[in-house]
Amino acid sequence: MRVNVDVLQRQASAGFTLATEVADWLSRRGVPFAEKMLQSQEDVTELKQLVGDAFVPALKVGKQSFRGFEAGTWNNLLDLAGYPKSAPYGSKPSGGLAK
Repeated sequence: MRVNVDVLQRQASAGFTLATEVADWLSRRGVPFAEKMLQSQEDVTELKQLVGDAFVPALKVGKQSFRGFEAGTWNNLLDLAGYPKSAPYGSKPSGGLAK
């Protein structure tokens, strides 16, 4: 895995430095998601097949994918796919580790 320092600095300045913060952001929107730990080369290969690169965080909505976190882009992709702008009152967070 490689670290893109420019992206890391941009994301940190936007307030998103941890995967849990991105997960919280998705939960606030009411978007179901799964987290996957990259623990083996097979996991990295699977991520590359899913989103085209071994870069995290990554978002795949339908056939569209985006690497890195930029709230405007993620909001646009989720809006176009019809996801809610906020979670319904009383909903439970999604997430958890995918198997």
